[in-house]
Amino acid sequence: MAAESDDENEGRTCSPELKRSNILILQNIGVCLFTFYCIYFAMSALMHGVFHVESTFDGRQPFNFVAMSNLDFSTGSVESVACFLAMELTYFCTTLLISFYLLSRVWDYAITITFVHLILSCAVMMALPTTWQWWCSIGIGTLWMITMGECISFFLRRKKARRAIGNSLVLPSSNNDNKS
Repeated sequence: MAAESDDENEGRTCSPELKRSNILILQNIGVCLFTFYCIYFAMSALMHGVFHVESTFDGRQPFNFVAMSNLDFSTGSVESVACFLAMELTYFCTTLLISFYLLSRVWDYAITITFVHLILSCAVMMALPTTWQWWCSIGIGTLWMITMGECISFFLRRKKARRAIGNSLVLPSSNNDNKS
C-alpha cells in the first residue's frame, strides 16, 4: 500500500527545471503586465491632456470601454478618440518593448495581456463591454501585438543566432612559422 502511494506521488512532483520554468513564465507575465499598464496609464494621461478632455482624469480611463461607445473621428467626442488612441498607442509601444524582452512566444503573452485587461476592465467598470468599437480596438491591438511582436522577435533571434555563428567560426591561422 505504501509503495503504491509513493508511485502516485512521484508523478505529481515537479522537477526543479519545471519549477524554474513556471517561475520564469510568471515573472515574464508580471513584467509584461507591468509594462503594459505603465504605458497605458501614461498614454491615457497624455491623450487626456492633448485632447483637452473635459472630464477629470480619475485613473479609470484605461478600463473605460463606455467612453468608446460614440467613437466617430469626424463628429465623435474627444474623449472617445483619446481612449481609442491611448489603447492603440499602448499596444504599439508595448509590442516594441516586450518583443525585445521576451524574444519568443510573444503571441502567448499578447493574448494573456488582453485577457487580463478584459477581466480588469469588467471589474473596474462592473459590466461586460458591449460596444463594438471597444472590441474592434482591442482586437486590432492584439493582432498588432501578435504579428509585429512575432516578427520583431524572429528577426532578433535570427540576428542573435548569426552573431553566435559568426563568433564561433574559427578562422585559419595565417602564421607562417614553419616556412623558412
